[in-house]
Amino acid sequence: MIGYIKGYIKYKGRGYIVVGLNSVGYKVEVTRSIFLKDEQSEIEVFIYPDLTERGTRLFGFDSPGEVFLFEKLKSINGVGPRAALNIVSSTDYDSLSDVFDRGDVSFLSSIPGIGKKTAERIIFDLKGKIDIEEEINKDIRDTLLKLGYSKKEISSIYSKIKDIESVEDAIKEALKLLSKG
Repeated sequence: MIGYIKGYIKYKGRGYIVVGLNSVGYKVEVTRSIFLKDEQSEIEVFIYPDLTERGTRLFGFDSPGEVFLFEKLKSINGVGPRAALNIVSSTDYDSLSDVFDRGDVSFLSSIPGIGKKTAERIIFDLKGKIDIEEEINKDIRDTLLKLGYSKKEISSIYSKIKDIESVEDAIKEALKLLSKG
């Protein structure tokens, strides 16, 4: 399954872009920040593939944290993929986490596709539950465990990789460090 694409913006449509990669174009519904990038610019997009009986849609984000948040939002009753994408596009990750923790119904209900009842449900479901660092750490730890490293080995290098933003880069650095030790 597709989880990441690096290519060029070949075309912009209404709420989506086509990312060109090796003579193939992927239609990806993206956040506002990605959509505002120039056509023909190189782009890296973290992908959430949404598989339904009607087909497959690709949703694109700037970071694994945004994908995590999108998944959490989409799992809430009454929040579909378009509404979840609008919420993630509304502001940065940390600000959204604050919105949930403060219970800011008015901010959420100002986002297209989100009414007051849905905003209240989102806050009820997510208040105090959004911790991207823990989720990213879990992804790194799980990947390294699957590669055969012990928890003790992973713990020994964690302080050297904890500030690396990209999960992919953190895993690469962890592998370098673990291969030396």
